[in-house]
Amino acid sequence: RRIITVSFLLCRLHGQEFAGFRGSVTDPVGAPIARAKVSVTEESTGYEQTALTNEAGDYEVRGLGRGVYTLAVEATGFKRYVN
Repeated sequence: RRIITVSFLLCRLHGQEFAGFRGSVTDPVGAPIARAKVSVTEESTGYEQTALTNEAGDYEVRGLGRGVYTLAVEATGFKRYVN
């Protein structure tokens, strides 16, 4: 079974740029997946932030600096998703 997820958020605060990821984790028929682990890793430093999805399958990771990030999602019974 596959996990589907995607979203990106860019914010400016006092002249500084911060990014984040916000989205939903669902199964192939669109049902939300609660308590999925969402990991966001900055590729050059290896810095990682994680979040768990809520009952609606929603997640948000904020306060990320500029960089290139890998997003991964893991949930019991599903194939790991990496983008």
